Amino acid sequence: MRFPGERHLAPWGSKRVYRLSLLLGLAALLAIYLFSLQSPVQSMMVSGRFARLLQRLTGRQLDEGLLRKLAHAIEFALLGGLGGLALAQTDWNARHALTLLGFGMLAAFLDESLQLLSGRGAAILDVWIDTAGFMAGLAMALAFTQPRRRGAGQGQGG
Repeated sequence: MRFPGERHLAPWGSKRVYRLSLLLGLAALLAIYLFSLQSPVQSMMVSGRFARLLQRLTGRQLDEGLLRKLAHAIEFALLGGLGGLALAQTDWNARHALTLLGFGMLAAFLDESLQLLSGRGAAILDVWIDTAGFMAGLAMALAFTQPRRRGAGQGQGG
């Protein structure tokens, strides 16, 4: 079975890393959407538990609103990082990275739209926070895999 985009794997790319990154990315997206479908009460309970855990670990009281925004950024940074790791296995260019960023923004928009179905309401600020998180994860993944990409062709010429 071939995964989408797998035919564009680069000589330095790993089919296993590509597939694993895509599967983990889909699992992360599913988890994000499942959290978005929680009722307002369920969502507040989860946030409250996490805030209490962080308070025990750090000894500091954290604002739940800030904690929610950080959660948005972190979950989308993970998603962007996994997408970037998959993209890094291909012979990618800036257009491919921008297309992936567009998918990240679409995922953020759909995430907020799902919150409307759960009765929680949506916030355009969260779409931008999600997109910024996705962009940060994507940039880090591509930056950390870039030296491998550049070095891959240097040892093959002579």
